[in-house]
Amino acid sequence: MSTDLDLSTDALRGDLSRAQAALGVSVETTEDKEASAGGRVMTTRTHHLPYGARTTTMRARFVKQGWAELAKKMFVKEIEIGDEAFDDAVYIATDTPELTRAFVGIARVREAIVSLVAKDCMIDVVDDELAVTRPDAIGSADEEIAEALALYAHLS
Repeated sequence: MSTDLDLSTDALRGDLSRAQAALGVSVETTEDKEASAGGRVMTTRTHHLPYGARTTTMRARFVKQGWAELAKKMFVKEIEIGDEAFDDAVYIATDTPELTRAFVGIARVREAIVSLVAKDCMIDVVDDELAVTRPDAIGSADEEIAEALALYAHLS
């Protein structure tokens, strides 16, 4: 998407409403609360950024690299981009490897993804929506939304 919008985290977080208007998207945030066995309430927060009338042909999920993802690598070929810090931090599941590789080839996209997965967020890019889910969410959602907007801007 061609825009003069500053896509840095601080600029986006500084005026989320203006950024959404400039990108032509309205972020819808849902929160699901669940009580744990110990009585603690855990909140899962999901930011939905619908594409509206347009769609993307890229389908991908980005998650924090962990033991489970390392085990999956024994059976599934994961795409890696050659940026060691990114490849070590992020596990990518996709059935559109060329489009996904081009998307993560953008430095700001990698920065946003790493920032989100460091907070244990799961990022899903599907036909009609970008969704960022944060389990056990606490505090303000502004930085999550800002990073999601930066990703959305590069999906166009």
